[in-house]
Amino acid sequence: MSSSPSPYDASASALGYFYQCRYALLLALTRVDEPDYCVSIEKLDDVAFHASPDTPGQAAELLQFKHHSNRTGGLGDSSPDVWKSLKIWSEAARQSRIDLARSSLCLLTTSRANDRNAVRFLRPASSTRNPLQALDKITAAGAKSKNSVVRDAYECFASLPLAQRQALFHSTYLLDGALTAAEVESALGAALHYAVHPRHRTALLQRLEGWWFQTVVRHLGDEGPPAIPVSLVQGRVFEIQEDFRRENLPDDQWNVAPPDDASPDDDGRTFVRQLLIIGVTAARLSYAQEDHYRAFAQRSRWAKDELLGFEEVARYESRLVDGWRERFAIMRECVEGECDEPTKTRQGRNLYDWIVTEAPSRPALWVRPNFSSEYLTRGSYHMLSDQLRVGWHTEYDRHLSIDAAGSEETET
Repeated sequence: MSSSPSPYDASASALGYFYQCRYALLLALTRVDEPDYCVSIEKLDDVAFHASPDTPGQAAELLQFKHHSNRTGGLGDSSPDVWKSLKIWSEAARQSRIDLARSSLCLLTTSRANDRNAVRFLRPASSTRNPLQALDKITAAGAKSKNSVVRDAYECFASLPLAQRQALFHSTYLLDGALTAAEVESALGAALHYAVHPRHRTALLQRLEGWWFQTVVRHLGDEGPPAIPVSLVQGRVFEIQEDFRRENLPDDQWNVAPPDDASPDDDGRTFVRQLLIIGVTAARLSYAQEDHYRAFAQRSRWAKDELLGFEEVARYESRLVDGWRERFAIMRECVEGECDEPTKTRQGRNLYDWIVTEAPSRPALWVRPNFSSEYLTRGSYHMLSDQLRVGWHTEYDRHLSIDAAGSEETET
């Protein structure tokens, strides 16, 4: 089988977009001392930082990203990587979309310039920086290049007045040897070292990135602000940080819809059968399935992220069972003696009504003092119901054993 890449393979481009988006988040996290700064993506440039939310069309810093997994190539004097960036900045300068006297133009690349690359004179270090020498050598190489991409870029650049070409190079900085896509994740974790215990840093970063990518999508689709305030990123970090305190937990499932793969009629799980015994409506069965899904998914993620240990889960479930036990005993007293089945069913529904309406508001039945999402209390009761540790009908265990026996006879 051939190992040659498909002509439709866009993985490199996709990695490049993912890289610049993640890197933008990293840079935003490092600008804690510049709360008025805003960041835009794919607006004026790959990434741009603006000094104020009131000036989204004026950038203080523009960045072009070039990601090469092997850290080589792309920085020769007639390199398309270099000339593509020069063309973008030349067009922006000619159209007055950037002010070369006030903007920094950064070529951020994972490649490293060598001693033969004139672009090395654009590094920020003052001891080696020489923009005019870089201008002379790179311009000469562009004029002689036969590459169509470079020729097109050279013509655009050369059309600028000499003073503007010089100003462009004085504003340009080479940031070579930058982090690779794989290294940015570690850098993001390091940038968040102050936020949570090291054991939970990955879990916090996953939630921050999930929010960031959603924010960027809205930003790209013009549904959000023209530039994203850095303070918004910092604020989101602090919000997530609060979720990781000892009294709280992150709520990842509050607006998640369960997969639509089971209707009450064909869902044979025990907690659904318990509800059918007391005759709840199809709509309420659907709500129960949703609560069960969210609670199970949330508790599983907490366990995966090491936020909720086995012992704490056991104590939490014991509190839930205790909250149910006394009310179940009261219900049984109400149906003692010769009580007909409709009455028992109605009393079971009353108990279940308490579970879904009143129990979630009781702090004693919350998993943590500051985590009060109602779906978790309701869904956790359904998880206990699935294990037959709680029930709603006064004789739920007998009904379920009859159902099970009936099913066995049918199969036989």
